[in-house]
Amino acid sequence: MPRKFDFLSPGIEITEVDQSILPAQVDADGPVLIGRFRKGPGMKPAKVRSLDDFVQVYGNPVPGGSSLKGDIWRDGPQLSAPTPAAYAAQAWLASRTSPVNLVRLLGDQHPQATAAGYAGWQISGSSGARVTATATDNSTAYGLFVSDITGLGDTTKGILNITAFDVTALGGQTSGDSAVLSFFHLASLAASPAFTVAGGLAFQINFDQSVTKGSIVKLEDAGGDNASGTGRSQTGGQTGVPVYSIGIDESSDTQTTVMQYIQNAIVQAVSDGVISDIAVDNNGTSLTIHNLSTSKQFNIADKGPAGTHFGGSNPADFDFSANGTSDALNNDYGVELDVATSTLGEGTLAAVFYVNSGYMTLVGTDAHGGTTAATTGNGVSEALIKSSDALTFTAKIYNSAGTLVENIVFNFDRTSGNYIRKKFNTNPQLVNSSITATADQKNYWLGESFERSLKDKVTSTTAAGQVAALIPLHKDDVAATTENGNWGYQRTGSAEAKSGWLIGRNYGANDTTYIAESSVSKLFRFECIHAGEEIQKNVLIAIEDLKLATNPTVYAYGTFTVKIMDVNGGTLEKYSGCNLDPNSPNFISRRIGDMYMEWDESDRRYRSYGDHPNVSDYVRIKMYAEYQNYAENDLPIGFLGPGRPKGFAALADQASFMSFDNTSETFAGAFVTPSVSPGKAQSLEALELYATHDAVKFSFPKIPLRVNGSDGFSPSPYKVHFGIRPKVDKDSTLHDPDYCDYLRPLPQKYAAHQFAPSGDFEYSCVFSLNDIVIVEASNTVTWTSGSMAGGSSYAATNGIGSLFNKGVKQFVLPLFGGFDGLDITEKEPFREDLIGSTLAETANYLQYSLNKAIDSISDPETVPASLLAAPGIKNSIITTKIVRTAEARKDMLAVIDLVGDYKPTSEATTADTQVSRLGSVTDAITNLKSRQLDSSYAAAYYPAIQIQDNLNNGERVWVPSSVAGIGAMAQSDAQSELWFAPAGFNRGGLGNLGGRSGPRVIQARQRLDSSERDDLYEVNINPIATFPNEGVVIFGQKTLQQTPSALDRINVRRLMIFLKAEIGKVARNLLFDQNVDSTWARFRSQAEPILSDVKSRFGLTDYRLILDGTTTTPDLIDRNIMYAKIFLKPARAIEFIAIDFVITRTGAEFA
Repeated sequence: MPRKFDFLSPGIEITEVDQSILPAQVDADGPVLIGRFRKGPGMKPAKVRSLDDFVQVYGNPVPGGSSLKGDIWRDGPQLSAPTPAAYAAQAWLASRTSPVNLVRLLGDQHPQATAAGYAGWQISGSSGARVTATATDNSTAYGLFVSDITGLGDTTKGILNITAFDVTALGGQTSGDSAVLSFFHLASLAASPAFTVAGGLAFQINFDQSVTKGSIVKLEDAGGDNASGTGRSQTGGQTGVPVYSIGIDESSDTQTTVMQYIQNAIVQAVSDGVISDIAVDNNGTSLTIHNLSTSKQFNIADKGPAGTHFGGSNPADFDFSANGTSDALNNDYGVELDVATSTLGEGTLAAVFYVNSGYMTLVGTDAHGGTTAATTGNGVSEALIKSSDALTFTAKIYNSAGTLVENIVFNFDRTSGNYIRKKFNTNPQLVNSSITATADQKNYWLGESFERSLKDKVTSTTAAGQVAALIPLHKDDVAATTENGNWGYQRTGSAEAKSGWLIGRNYGANDTTYIAESSVSKLFRFECIHAGEEIQKNVLIAIEDLKLATNPTVYAYGTFTVKIMDVNGGTLEKYSGCNLDPNSPNFISRRIGDMYMEWDESDRRYRSYGDHPNVSDYVRIKMYAEYQNYAENDLPIGFLGPGRPKGFAALADQASFMSFDNTSETFAGAFVTPSVSPGKAQSLEALELYATHDAVKFSFPKIPLRVNGSDGFSPSPYKVHFGIRPKVDKDSTLHDPDYCDYLRPLPQKYAAHQFAPSGDFEYSCVFSLNDIVIVEASNTVTWTSGSMAGGSSYAATNGIGSLFNKGVKQFVLPLFGGFDGLDITEKEPFREDLIGSTLAETANYLQYSLNKAIDSISDPETVPASLLAAPGIKNSIITTKIVRTAEARKDMLAVIDLVGDYKPTSEATTADTQVSRLGSVTDAITNLKSRQLDSSYAAAYYPAIQIQDNLNNGERVWVPSSVAGIGAMAQSDAQSELWFAPAGFNRGGLGNLGGRSGPRVIQARQRLDSSERDDLYEVNINPIATFPNEGVVIFGQKTLQQTPSALDRINVRRLMIFLKAEIGKVARNLLFDQNVDSTWARFRSQAEPILSDVKSRFGLTDYRLILDGTTTTPDLIDRNIMYAKIFLKPARAIEFIAIDFVITRTGAEFA
């Protein structure tokens, strides 16, 4: 009884007992299909029950041959080649008989992989990314950095121009006079500086005709003549001061050549580490010396100690004039370089070019319209070049022989024919000489471009109002020939996209101590359950309807809504009333789920972790800490954006890149390198700036955020979604096609910095509602970074609750960092030629990925199924493993494709022809026979077929024969029973595979004659025949078992798989019951109807079930074993029909 009835007085109690609840529907076992899909969970088996669900989760099948937008870099490696596994899934689901289990192939690598076995891609293939001085072996990613020309200027420095001096009076002889330049560097210089190290003397330059013209002799710790008798030190006996003695020729040197010598000596002093805060410009007519230090000052005197040069001669003979200054150098103390501050503008990375071989340059005039920068020849690859029109530049591309192959004028106007993505190659596959004809090959491709970010930083629109430079994207503190330091090195396994950490409220002071990324709690983040890049391109996450607790003394937790939406704002999923209370049914992890799987390499299986089953089809939750470490009334009001490399600066005559924030400090960790690459004119500067005083700084892009509530012409500035707004401009409603490029992972070596940047990396953006500023008088709402720290944000002055009450309680954040782990230079990443003929998982990521996918479904209890196939994979190592897996499980039939069948265009190499790709009956037979496969758990078909893709505008696609076999089985199961032969004109006729919504078969790749069909069937390959009236028909149903028996037919093998599964379910229900007659009778009573039903539906001609004392003997009982025998007579299919026509005499009578 459900309860006790304790009536104390007369009464009636009425209850309801609902016994009409329907039991959960048990799925029939369908196939496991392994292959590439447009999107979906990666490398993990997932069950799909309907065609609609399949399209939603995995996308439409891909016909291949082109990309959606003609931009293969952005469309990714999943669209160039057909996805036969997806067509097989479509065919099966069209039958509506049972679900499919799908394993989407991505690139993974063995934990002990060698360099050859790394997944992913890199420029220049196995030879590696590198920055070298010769075109032959240069292979690097170039960053196109652009700035307003008005953003150029001086860093913090003083300036002295030296323009006039008497060359004939400069150089002394061994015993004669010599002019001297003395350089002092000290925090505070005296009016008359002491010529000592303590007095600030850093180094000296003198001139000597006894030194080879133009050469520099460095004298150290010398008070007089050099030991060799050449060069004169002017330190008056002071040791420890380097002296750079320059060789001159008074008869031939000019002011121009001497100024160059002085520049060379200063550059050498910087290179030697003598001084770090001085730079020099030389335009041929004047020499400009810069003081780069904010804490120290330079003083330059043209004399030695005691007001003399050398030998007591008249100092006036050696005057250097100070142009435009009130001080001449021939006074008592020289000219002090005053510190003057000039603010630099900020340029940005606008695009990335991946140069697989050779090099590329920008050409044009320098930033001030002066020196022409290599309009012919090799060009200059690391120089600031002026635009020829608004954001218009010219690039030259050279091959590995140094020959010019392309000269391209381009801009950043999407409506122009010269738009950058219209002019440059965006197909990485064209650099692959194995699959691309010579006439079509390229040595580069255009990767990322960031027009919105560019136009946020570079605002001028006038002709020649911008400058740009191409700089190798190679980490400066990594050797230029070390490949993993390059932006073009993405050799790593697949990854799932994630959001940045969502951050909470500010409970500290509203002053400069507040730092959004560190002053507040990190709460949780979203992690995509789909691996790869597709979801991050098309899905955004919104936090909406933020509310503080109504009565915080009773229950402190506030609530919020999570909305998963597409890039156009359409709702995909919505979870309202979420909170951060771990004990609540609305706890964010419980509402959305937090389960995830990790691969256990030792056991070759996935292990599941987490506490709450996943509800969302897109994301799961990752809490920052397993246990609550945040305030009860905290709420997610912001997020941390993707990490990026820190920006950098370039200064005239600086051989290194400088810090973005402090241009007097070198930045060894910049993600650019001044290393000499082909076409670079000189190596004296990290970036050649040409004109006097020039300095420039660049940042890396960030995802554009909504700044104003009125952006997009919103009717209410309060109720808009702040956070990211990926539109082509601030007021547009068109999705920004560049958005996907902001989300890409950082190069493999630095991938961790995308989610937790440190050192040379930083957050590209940190968004928080704490930084919303509201001006009620003008009804404006803006996001102003740093306004909370400045005390001017609305939350700082009124509290976060007041901000919510204003309606500002929603924002949008991105997913980023997903990676397919595949080679983007291949049309078909799993091309048969690349998988290899020898098992070597640590050296071949394709082998490892395929074997891992197969191992993930090897446990029948984890992934129940009745078929197994990897359509399109013909490699014998992999297909043999598929067969062995089916044999080990003993509950599935493997359908494999054969070497020797048709090679699709997507797998063709330049050595292939249409004839060689067609396939050969002889080759297929020979290859199969050499493998000596003998298994009733496997079947094969021949040849490939062409289908019409009714989900993609009727495109025609060649697919492997396994798709035909699986489709025929699906259709046969739907029309009759799985133990009927899926062959012949009734059930093997290939119309719409699986059913009306399946792909329609057009033709077979080859028309087999009767002798070819006989040859194939003799070695157990099932022919796909073509008949004039009946069309394409599967004309065989053999397994690959060599021994003649009932199990050498597919219908019998599938019958046995079915019966074993059904009888096995009965047996499982008896485990741990008593081993007695009544239990045996129960088994017989449940098994008999199954066998009888199959017999009545023509699967068996007869059977007998024995379970009694003759089978389960006392000895077996003592060993806890129940033993039954089932004798079966499978119904056989008619494959051969013999009919005698007997012709009789006229007088014969028929009985």
